[in-house]
Amino acid sequence: MKILLKLVLLFSCFSCANQSTADKLVQTTESPDEQHWASGKREGVGTYFIDQIPAERVMKVTDSGNTTFKAFEINFNVATHPNEKKEDLAAGEYYNYQMQYDWTALSRNDSLKPVFFQSYPTLKQGEFKSVIIFEMAADKNIDTLIYQDQKAIWGIQKIIVSK
Repeated sequence: MKILLKLVLLFSCFSCANQSTADKLVQTTESPDEQHWASGKREGVGTYFIDQIPAERVMKVTDSGNTTFKAFEINFNVATHPNEKKEDLAAGEYYNYQMQYDWTALSRNDSLKPVFFQSYPTLKQGEFKSVIIFEMAADKNIDTLIYQDQKAIWGIQKIIVSK
């Protein structure tokens, strides 16, 4: 009887150990850095991810030959404050409406501001997704994206787009 009890305990501990190892593997293989074009993290604030997407995915683009559009999908995951709804509402207002004014694209010697910005809802609290589009001359490319938020929470983020 004691041997049977020890075997049952041994197998249950082994399955628990395997379960926690499997959970750890699932968590580590879902690394967002591998899935996105650019990313950043600031301790105590959150993370952001940027992906370059075709502008046609968001708007109808007609070929004028003179101009082109570059689109970027931006995802911010920010720390939430469960007891401070006012701060969360202010953060939501910023990321959904005001964040567009804090982006600048550098193209050779020009600085460009977005011509289109659209946020869209997510189900996850503290997650804010949006698309931002820049218009430029057809013969130019964006060299660098610069993000400098109004409240200086994120600092200045410089994302090198092309060399």
